[in-house]
Amino acid sequence: MKTSKLFFILFFLTLYTACSQSERKLPRGFKDSCGYSVGQRLCDIELYDQYNNLRSVNSLSGQFKVIQLSAMWCEACQEATIESTKIKLQYETSLSYSVILLENYNGDDPSTSDLYEWASEFKTIYPVFQGNKDLFDETAENGFNIKRYPAFYVLDDSNRILISLYNLEEVTYYVKKKMNPTMPSQSTASSTSTSHTDTGCLPQEENE
Repeated sequence: MKTSKLFFILFFLTLYTACSQSERKLPRGFKDSCGYSVGQRLCDIELYDQYNNLRSVNSLSGQFKVIQLSAMWCEACQEATIESTKIKLQYETSLSYSVILLENYNGDDPSTSDLYEWASEFKTIYPVFQGNKDLFDETAENGFNIKRYPAFYVLDDSNRILISLYNLEEVTYYVKKKMNPTMPSQSTASSTSTSHTDTGCLPQEENE
């Protein structure tokens, strides 16, 4: 009797261990849906904003979401930040807009005081987040693979990345087209385009 009980205990322990291991292993060819490439759901990112509040970038509400990746020293980023207010005001709650600063004026990781300075100078009406160099990744698996500042990512309400662009005018047109599907198409704004224009700023490390 004792031998029979011991057998069943060992059997269930073996079965439990096998199931646990199979759950941890990913099937061959399986790709996690969380990532930083077009078509993937953006991985949840928690960053401090200009008011020193830790927030989830993914928790921002809106039918569409625009994330602007910028450096404080980049003039094109400053211009885009000024112009972005018009977009946010136009769509109000239908669109969320945020800036993630990856470099301060010295090319270092920005501090929360840097965020507040940026938000105050350009009178932003949306969150400005404290990014860092860890958010860079050429493989786009653990971070953003961006070539120039500013870079823009447009997401849907489920945080799926719809497109990445390097021009605010293209971002504006893309959002308008999504909001109004009957709009005529525009050759300069392709729904699959990830190319950048010659305007913009190279990340500090690439300038050295």
